[in-house]
Amino acid sequence: ALEFDGVTDYLVGALGSNLITTDGTRTVAFWAYLSDNGASNDYFFTLGNANSDDSFGLLINSSDYLSFYDGNTVPNLTTTEASMVGTWTYLVVTYDTDEKVRVYVNGVIDASTPLTYTGITTDLTCNLIIGGRATSVSTVGQIMEVNITNVQVWDAAWTQADVTYA
Repeated sequence: ALEFDGVTDYLVGALGSNLITTDGTRTVAFWAYLSDNGASNDYFFTLGNANSDDSFGLLINSSDYLSFYDGNTVPNLTTTEASMVGTWTYLVVTYDTDEKVRVYVNGVIDASTPLTYTGITTDLTCNLIIGGRATSVSTVGQIMEVNITNVQVWDAAWTQADVTYA
């Protein structure tokens, strides 16, 4: 597992254009462990520029719920599953051809999803950031204190069966 200190640790992955198409289907899956509830609007990952409407990311908000963001200041979706503190949690976020965003927590689709989201696009000039948020092509902010392992990025939207199998 990678351990991020919440101050300066984050991982820069491949340029977005090497992973997915601008408006294509996608899945991001990973295991995460929060040691305390100190995270507040810190990002597990972003793909694209999170300061524009052209990103795809997951964060934990100040109430310890997961939120999916597309780069706006208001979350597009907040889960009903609270508190992941002190336990490894399997998280999967998908976007499919029916223009639906789904969030799975430990293999179970969250009650607040799917969210119909028309016209999702991603600024692919930014890298995949794990443990933080790309605030421009070269700047990372909202760095999370978290352990993350087994990160997977796919250019296809997983089904419930895929999530359960993985």
